[in-house]
Amino acid sequence: MPSTKDPARGARRRRALVVAFLALLPAGCMVGPDFKRPDVGLPPEFVAESPGVEATSPPVDLDRWWDRFEDPLLSQFIADAEQGNLGIQSAIAVIESYRAGFGIAESQLYPSLSAGAGYSYIQTNSAQLGGSPVAGAFNAWQYGLSLASWEIDLFGKIRRGIEAARGRFAASVEDWRATLVSLRAEVAQAYLTVRVLQQRRANLASSVALLERQLEIVKARARSGTVGGIDLAEAAGRLALVRAEIPQIDAQIAEQTNGLSVLLGEYPGEVARLMAEPKPIPQPAIDLALGVPADLLLRRADVLAAERRMAAQVAMVGVATAGLYPEVTLFGAVQIFSDDFSGLGSISNLTYGLGPRISWNFFNGGLTESQIKQAEAAAKQAEIAYRQIVLQAVSQVETAAGNVGSARRSLDELDDATTDAKRATSLASRQYEAGTIDLSRFIRFQETLLDLEDAQAQAEGFYAQNLVELYRSLGGGWEGDRLPDASEGALPSPTSGEAADGPSTPATPPSSAPVALAEPTP
Repeated sequence: MPSTKDPARGARRRRALVVAFLALLPAGCMVGPDFKRPDVGLPPEFVAESPGVEATSPPVDLDRWWDRFEDPLLSQFIADAEQGNLGIQSAIAVIESYRAGFGIAESQLYPSLSAGAGYSYIQTNSAQLGGSPVAGAFNAWQYGLSLASWEIDLFGKIRRGIEAARGRFAASVEDWRATLVSLRAEVAQAYLTVRVLQQRRANLASSVALLERQLEIVKARARSGTVGGIDLAEAAGRLALVRAEIPQIDAQIAEQTNGLSVLLGEYPGEVARLMAEPKPIPQPAIDLALGVPADLLLRRADVLAAERRMAAQVAMVGVATAGLYPEVTLFGAVQIFSDDFSGLGSISNLTYGLGPRISWNFFNGGLTESQIKQAEAAAKQAEIAYRQIVLQAVSQVETAAGNVGSARRSLDELDDATTDAKRATSLASRQYEAGTIDLSRFIRFQETLLDLEDAQAQAEGFYAQNLVELYRSLGGGWEGDRLPDASEGALPSPTSGEAADGPSTPATPPSSAPVALAEPTP
């Protein structure tokens, strides 16, 4: 009795089963641990409390902190550095490299199809045909598609590799942010250093003018015979010493402006021209509310970069763990083969083959187990590095906050002392002209005033520079920046196998769960 089955229906059923099988394979389990941000035991609040710095919440807005110095030239220099600094450009190039690496890792999820065509003229012999009669030479024409060996991600080896690549990619973005934070701080530090040196030079120039007038008075008295040569030599020597300090200050100004030019990615010259006119040292009168460390330190790009690297290393544990399990790969090809060119259009010359291959390296002398242990050790090292960076971050904030408070107190003391010294020196000048005090005592008043003015200029710079360092240690300034185009897609998605509280939500308090290096289970 003839069969009533429809061959075409059977073929469609087989194709449907194959498609369903292929669709389900990538949805297999993922071996290895999932990343969790470790609990680093941050203190509830900062220790340092001083005038102008309070440990309160919510934290201060750190966006564009440099504008709070109300110095247009400083803001211009920072904007120029963002565009021209070679370190920033290098960081963006690194992002592009890691983004490409992420794309390479992601491509492993998909099959690799290639098309080809060819011709050959073939002559065989009886040895090749196992002693059969030798056929004549013939043409071989073919074209078609071939599927290279495609690994089905049953146990998450490829997806864990994608997680690792994404972690390195995201870390490179955070490195760019960290570079940007440091660059802005370094530009501000160099700018403030120049302004401090200019103020110190102005103080020296004022002292020179005063000492020159004093020397003229001494010369006049020497000519009249009221003072001797000792007073004249003392006045001239003091003037020469102060004058000799000015070229040294000029050399330091040139060095700092040249270094600032490098930060801006420019050749020296233009920065020196723009800063030739001395201006007061910027003194932003603001109170900083530090907030709790958990809120602040999650802003820091270097902390986030260390976290992403740790996530990448944890994912590599899964990559190594997948080596304990079998690999399933698919291969196949579809070709039209003919010994005549005209036969390339005939479906009867179609050849194809498709099939899975299963391989399991169940014994390799402990290689896979050693690779897992190596990956776990690397993940542990990354966790330790993360904890170290967080510890350093807390220390830097504490130090900077303490320095700001100390600088403010020092500046207040010097302001009062300098005001008193100016009054005393003015009085001493009148007394010397009246002949009621000798030259040596008058010079001591001048030296005290010069020292105080120099210390005051340095204290103003120390206060401003430590404010910059505090902003840097808090990791502020990048929140409003547009990420470079190369960073598109760097942030992890909740479906990637990583914790959903990753760097895309830096204000979220850290999870209390440690990095879990669980036993591999499919």
